Amino acid sequence: MALQGLSGFLSLLCLGYTLYQEHLYYVIVAAFLLSWFFLRNLSRSPVGIALRAIRDSEEAAASLGINITLYKVTCFALGCIGAGLAGSLHIVVTGYLNPQTVGSLDLMLLYTAAVIVGGAGTLKGPFYGMLLLVLLPELLAMADEYRIMLFGLALVAIVLLAPGGIAPLVDRLWHRLSLSLRRHWKPYPEAKDGTKPA
Repeated sequence: MALQGLSGFLSLLCLGYTLYQEHLYYVIVAAFLLSWFFLRNLSRSPVGIALRAIRDSEEAAASLGINITLYKVTCFALGCIGAGLAGSLHIVVTGYLNPQTVGSLDLMLLYTAAVIVGGAGTLKGPFYGMLLLVLLPELLAMADEYRIMLFGLALVAIVLLAPGGIAPLVDRLWHRLSLSLRRHWKPYPEAKDGTKPA
């Protein structure tokens, strides 16, 4: 029955081509990279500057002549496009459509926690947050019955110790690592006669 869900979604019709489940990995990676590239350029464009101004102060943004309603509707439309793209790929991957699984409260809480843990207002934050929320329960699987408790304590610790999310921490660690690698692999200066020091 349709009330219990729909099944049989084993392929996706895209631009006249039929894509089956074995092709979806490449489609998902391409969709992710294109979305990342689009959002990164959008955040650096005048539209992104206007959106940050609206986020900081709607009154100040309106005084500068920014059409707040237009930008909010645009953001809502872009969010709907992303949700529709992700939902269509998710249905083909699972082959099953059920409102209870697609729009369940657990998934909504998971997505919200990924944004909070990763870092709201950043492009990398939700990606880092989702990786952590997916990998952390697997790492705590050895704890058996204490896994849920340890998972909750880890999330609370992250929120308290890193209020801005883990994205700034990851960026700082990567910057320090890259600097140390550059200093370590920096070529020795050659002597005036062209020979390298021993």
